[in-house]
Amino acid sequence: MATYTANEWITVPHYVTGTASTWTSTAANTQIWNQWITTGNTTSATITWQEPIWDNWLRDERIYQERRALTQQQADELQTRREARSREALAAEQARMENLVVAHARALDLLDELLTEDERKVRDSQQRVAVRGSDGHLYWLEMHRDTVHGNIVRTDEHGCMLGRACVAPRMRDGYEVLPTADGWVGQYLGLKCDAATFLSHANWSGVRPCRVTERAA
Repeated sequence: MATYTANEWITVPHYVTGTASTWTSTAANTQIWNQWITTGNTTSATITWQEPIWDNWLRDERIYQERRALTQQQADELQTRREARSREALAAEQARMENLVVAHARALDLLDELLTEDERKVRDSQQRVAVRGSDGHLYWLEMHRDTVHGNIVRTDEHGCMLGRACVAPRMRDGYEVLPTADGWVGQYLGLKCDAATFLSHANWSGVRPCRVTERAA
């Protein structure tokens, strides 16, 4: 007669009879805890160990671990792809910003090539350029707000503002917005070369007569 603990019980003989706590062995083989709790935990019983039970348990555990490892591998691969896309997006954005800096600098260089020396000095000091249009009027191209919208001011010899025009060249090249200075180049050339056609597309605001002329009248 022998008394077994749970861990000891899994190695008791092939055929055993007795209660859940006291067993009499008749042959040698391997036992498992699950077999004991399902057939030998109440009254006197005879347990026949079937080796496939243990093999099936090992197989199921192996399948579970393999699936778990596969799931973790898939999660790791997904995270790796996400990190790679993030790095690519960051690199693309950095390259875009660097290209914009270069493009803005080149656009300003182009504008300065078109301006006279005196016009460049005014642009540097006042952030605007005086343009005598092909229609005979005097215009200011304002550049202090870094925009091509509403930055054209018609003035006169007295310095009175006669109106503000909002007209911009096409600022998209089909891919992205062009540098603002390229828009100023287009406005400068539009006023210089064909002010009437250029301003026919403008929206005007603040239109008024010359104050000096009004007072004189």
